[in-house]
Amino acid sequence: MPETIRLSPGGPELPTLLLDSFLAGEVVFLCGAGVSAPQLPDFEKLVRQTYERLRVDLEGSEKKAFDEGRYEEVLGALDRRLADPSEVATTVSDLLAVPESPDLEQHKTVLRLSRGRDNQIAVVTTNFDTLFERAGGTAPGPAAESFAGQARSLRPVAPVLRNHPYPWSA
Repeated sequence: MPETIRLSPGGPELPTLLLDSFLAGEVVFLCGAGVSAPQLPDFEKLVRQTYERLRVDLEGSEKKAFDEGRYEEVLGALDRRLADPSEVATTVSDLLAVPESPDLEQHKTVLRLSRGRDNQIAVVTTNFDTLFERAGGTAPGPAAESFAGQARSLRPVAPVLRNHPYPWSA
């Protein structure tokens, strides 16, 4: 049996071990902000837009943290610097508002691809938005339980992050 397989002429070569693991229900899709782009900003763009909307410049340690990709720290520093810290939360909330008619095709595709043989969705996301939940409301098959905004997963994933010869990321 070949070590890799290509499912379409222009598609990537996938390790057969990954496909076998997927069919056995041992694969979980880990999705970050990219799946919601360009409808919602990634963390770097969110910080940039927050500063622009509030008409403030990055200062000292904020600039250093920004350049090092420590965006949560940047927003925390800005929050402490402003006279009315609620401005940061309000601005970030406004910037992360889901469009009235969002494009859910990427989310539907991930949900469809992530279903195991038991038809259960196996997606873990770091996203704060509820686009997966919205997409799941119209996706075929049973709905997945959502813990949006909570530090939980849809099913136990402790064994997922073990030494694996094929770490994948998008």
